[in-house]
Amino acid sequence: MLIGKIGSFKIETAESIAHSISQEWATKTRIGNNPARFAIGKYDESVSFTGTVILEKNNYLDGLKNLVKEAKPVTLVIADIVYAMVVIEQIDFTKSIFLRDGKHIKEEFTINLKRYFDA
Repeated sequence: MLIGKIGSFKIETAESIAHSISQEWATKTRIGNNPARFAIGKYDESVSFTGTVILEKNNYLDGLKNLVKEAKPVTLVIADIVYAMVVIEQIDFTKSIFLRDGKHIKEEFTINLKRYFDA
């Protein structure tokens, strides 16, 4: 089952997808009154995926690792809907269930994306 795509990498498994929208605020201290807050700039968005893969090949996630190294914005597609251009901020991997030859067959991952707003 295809959940989505990050650039050319197909996401076939995900245990959770989290979406976050944030706004940066400046605070001005006022004598004898509560602090005043002012929005700075526009909002920011982030998306994260967590998943587990039981690997038939140990290089399944290599395409994703290469996208991070390219350091370019990519298109995020979720459920056949083009969501946005994003940058891959960070990917964490945890390998487990090791065979006698030292290869692993289970890999958990977390992908952190930030929305790319062109200038």
